[in-house]
Amino acid sequence: MYKADLVAAFKNWFHKISLYKKNRLLFPVIALTVSFLILDAISSFAQGNFGFHDGRTSEKISFKYHRNLIIVPLFINGQGPFNFILDTGVNFIILTNPVLQDQLHLSILKTILVRGLGEGKDTKAGVVGNLNLQVGKIDGGGFSAAILPAEEFSFSNYVGMSIDGIIGYDLFKSFAIKIDYENEILTITKPEEFKIQRKYRNYPLSIENQRPYIYTTSKLDSGKSIKVKLILDTGAGHPISLEPGSDSSIIVPAAGLKSRLGIGLNGPIEGKLGRLPGLNFDGIELKNIVCSFPVYPKGAERKLSDDRNGNLGNEILSRFTIVFNYARQMIYLKANNTLKRPFEYDMSGLDLIASGKEYRNYIVTGIDPGSPADLSGLKENDIIMYINLVPAAQYSITEIDNLLRSGDKKKVNIVYQRGNQIGFTQIILKRRV
Repeated sequence: MYKADLVAAFKNWFHKISLYKKNRLLFPVIALTVSFLILDAISSFAQGNFGFHDGRTSEKISFKYHRNLIIVPLFINGQGPFNFILDTGVNFIILTNPVLQDQLHLSILKTILVRGLGEGKDTKAGVVGNLNLQVGKIDGGGFSAAILPAEEFSFSNYVGMSIDGIIGYDLFKSFAIKIDYENEILTITKPEEFKIQRKYRNYPLSIENQRPYIYTTSKLDSGKSIKVKLILDTGAGHPISLEPGSDSSIIVPAAGLKSRLGIGLNGPIEGKLGRLPGLNFDGIELKNIVCSFPVYPKGAERKLSDDRNGNLGNEILSRFTIVFNYARQMIYLKANNTLKRPFEYDMSGLDLIASGKEYRNYIVTGIDPGSPADLSGLKENDIIMYINLVPAAQYSITEIDNLLRSGDKKKVNIVYQRGNQIGFTQIILKRRV
């Protein structure tokens, strides 16, 4: 009777899912980082400023944390709230939802080039101006933004909720911003009013091209420790990425897991995953860290316009309560309760995106060859219906991510749909990195 009930339920869902498949995205995954570089000169466009206008000096704002990305509510020209990724890696506001152009009656002032990670060509985007923005009680006018074309991929399907844009430097330049990852709260304070509390460690920042860099010490597989320059990138979900060739000591690990690290704005990001023995923040040491080593096709490495050795993403940053103070060119760190949590990578080899009105329908967009997901018989385009006898729609995509990295040899039962057929399989997780 239980099996019959399952089949009946799946048939009821099939029509809705079939409609989605006709219109779904065709890319396998989205990049681990959403950082961009604006290639064309933007000095001719208005760069607005945020401020408090009611006498207050500080504001607390709740955010959502999905797939290791910080999502904040933002009002544009009095409409919203819209969901924006808070990304220290971007130096210009990006509107990722092209529907906003018509919804907000925005006019394109100029076409520019936007560069992201990946192997393909740079992307053209339109520039819109004279935007009034508001975050909590903080607002400002005269902002410009780049709006991505409709044919680009949807961040919403990757994050598992509606995503309308990305904001970085325009907010960070005006305030001291504390990110409390554990409680999902931003505290935004006027720089001149900011006072650091005890137990925080302070580190100098280098603000270059409107993005923050830090120097730290990395211990490599060879046993050698080197000083590395890293961009602090809240738009990256991974722990750390190191650029082979940026230092003669940084090499792609021969025994690393060959992987498609993601799909960036410019196409596939290929490389290997390995582990760093250690990363030291002047007395705070993290150990056995999962590290990405991008491998670019010949000539593509020239896209890296700065002299950094890599970037630090939220999988590391979220282990601290962190304060960015661009005005003082300082960052302050206080370890939270997750500091000693082991670093783990996906143990399934399964890539998923979310779809549907609530982003609770899950489609397989890629399978790593030889991975547990591959051995289970799952295939690209399969629709995940049940996970461990629980309807998949009861999970967020972040919860599924956590489950698929939750333990070596752990068994995950999957009911899936392939075409008109319903199947059952079991993924036996394996620590692959």
